[in-house]
Amino acid sequence: MFAKGKLQGKVAFVTGAARGIGAATAQLFYEEGANLVLIDTEIAGLTLLVDHMDRDRVLIGARNIGNESDMQSIVADGIQKFGRADVLANIAAVRAPIGPVTGMDADTWDHVLRVNITGAAICAKYVIPAMARSGGGSVINVSSVHAEVGRKGWSAYDATRGAVLALSRDMAHDHAFENIRVNVISPGPVITGFHIEKLAQEEGLTLHEAESQLREKPRNNLMNRAADPSEIARAILFLASEDSSFMTGSVMNVDGGY
Repeated sequence: MFAKGKLQGKVAFVTGAARGIGAATAQLFYEEGANLVLIDTEIAGLTLLVDHMDRDRVLIGARNIGNESDMQSIVADGIQKFGRADVLANIAAVRAPIGPVTGMDADTWDHVLRVNITGAAICAKYVIPAMARSGGGSVINVSSVHAEVGRKGWSAYDATRGAVLALSRDMAHDHAFENIRVNVISPGPVITGFHIEKLAQEEGLTLHEAESQLREKPRNNLMNRAADPSEIARAILFLASEDSSFMTGSVMNVDGGY
């Protein structure tokens, strides 16, 4: 007799699902028995991800999480297809550095904030009521270790990561009475397509060469390496499942001892 997955029969909404941490999380949730609503602006990545999945268990939406009407419609479609909501993994983010505030372009700043913090709030706005009707659930907002540790040249992105911590703590207060838990994952360095492409462009490398260099390059953490996206996904699964049933308003650093 096969053991049931940790999310068997649950319905999980995952943003930023086309690649990186989002894709790894979607794959793991699927393996653990969840029905999925997968959201990203990159339809090609979503289509490739679900190619081997049972389409009766998956709904994909090429939507912008910073656009309220986009999110309202895809959440409604997900509820219509699956009838409930149990998990929201808010992973989507714009990661482009824009330098110090003295060199800030206001439109770029607004775009980063719109996706990274407003987008997370918009997703929660439409998923949480369905989650409450289903008897409760778990929201996992992905931040970054740089919400607490500053660095040069990432003012807009890191500001949004700090805002995610504050938003999540208040959401935990607001929705505990509905049996909804809200927690945060703060990753350290992760081998994602964004970082691979950035290094390849900066140093004139192939994508394979850039990925190899990132995996081999010493990192400023105790484990002296970057994480594979699957390692972050397993932490997200922990917060999504009943394994973390007595946790809310918490921040889990998954950063190799950064």
